[in-house]
Amino acid sequence: MRLAGAPISWGVWGADSDVDPTVVLDDTAALGYAGTEMGPPGYIGTAPEVRSALASRDLALVGSFLDLPLSRADARESSLARLDAAIELLWEAAPPGSEPLLVLSDSYDVPERVAASGQIEERPATWLDDAGWETLLSTVNRVARRSRERGVAATFHPHSGSYVETPREIARLAAGLDTDVVGLCLDSGHVSVGGGDPLELLHEYRTLVNHVHLKDVDHGVLRALRSGDIGIEEAWDRGVFCALGDGAVDLDGFLATLRELDYAGWVVIEQDQRLGDRVTLPMARDAARRNRAYLTDRGL
Repeated sequence: MRLAGAPISWGVWGADSDVDPTVVLDDTAALGYAGTEMGPPGYIGTAPEVRSALASRDLALVGSFLDLPLSRADARESSLARLDAAIELLWEAAPPGSEPLLVLSDSYDVPERVAASGQIEERPATWLDDAGWETLLSTVNRVARRSRERGVAATFHPHSGSYVETPREIARLAAGLDTDVVGLCLDSGHVSVGGGDPLELLHEYRTLVNHVHLKDVDHGVLRALRSGDIGIEEAWDRGVFCALGDGAVDLDGFLATLRELDYAGWVVIEQDQRLGDRVTLPMARDAARRNRAYLTDRGL
């Protein structure tokens, strides 16, 4: 296993973030990570800027997250344009030795679906219909083939608030993927929000998992989300993704299972944080240090 960081742990949610990329990359290198995801395309800069910034810190470029409205046929062409831009940036920005992944997700921008996050199975009116699934799967496979043809491998990331969140939806996705061109990114936090058990899913999809995001989930915030007292947006603000070891995920079991399966890909440590009144940048940086210490204590 190779460990990596990600800008979202420092509160970076968009390319226009006020958080200085230098701070994120300096911290990532100082914490002893071997690489980093790029965050939103454009956050660190242009391809030459990314390549230089990572090479100077001896960091590999792990990949970049890209969410697209995959179930909307009318958005396919605009999605392909965004895809081509992301692939070009990844390919040109990768320092020597890096083999970056396109971390693909369905967009979380449909209001009624976002509002149901954490309660999807109890709200079938928000489920994607058969036509939507046909479009989503065909688009995912087309996007992944296009990415592979341009030299960038792909992985699919089930995500809170999107049309692929719950174990049932992950199963339907997995059944329709062209596994020659796309794998599965298992995010221990997002699948927990969707009602899944990360260990069970890791065992079930062990031959498909080619990327891992490691998160923990706050018990109380998750209960409030599941009960409908709050929505996913407020859950993010309240810190549903907490420091490693403080939450509901059996991380020791999860890491042990990765070892048992001889998983040899990237494990990206993420604690999705929104900066504001509850969390400041110094707090996010301290959390990143504590998360790394948690893994060091476990021999990683």
